Amino acid sequence: APVLDSPTFTIDLYVNLDRLPAPGARMGLVDSDLRYGLFALPGGDLTCGSIGVSAVAKAVLVPGMWKRVTCARSANDITLFIDGVEVAKANGTRPSIMQFPKEVVIGGNEPSGDELEGLIDTVRIWRTPYRPAK
Repeated sequence: APVLDSPTFTIDLYVNLDRLPAPGARMGLVDSDLRYGLFALPGGDLTCGSIGVSAVAKAVLVPGMWKRVTCARSANDITLFIDGVEVAKANGTRPSIMQFPKEVVIGGNEPSGDELEGLIDTVRIWRTPYRPAK
């Protein structure tokens, strides 16, 4: 929906992987092609990106353990949080607002698959960047 075409956003969810992706593979947690994507990578790495910037957190996901994953995109950067703690940040401005006709996929990738092997709970997506409580 056009309401999700925002220069800022937050994706917040809980994930429990059955296993880590094989080398060279990934598992989609939430994706809307070009708008944003949140993926589990080999080694327990986590990446979140949108046009212009991606942040990668190393070795933060462990199979069989629930983790709260939050990806926040402000006008100038993208930040990853695990269980409310900042674990990665990347700077980069996003191009002016664009219309993205792609759907939002939970537990996979739009359009190529990358299905999640595990569980996802309490997915929330909103148009403002997350700021953890102090």
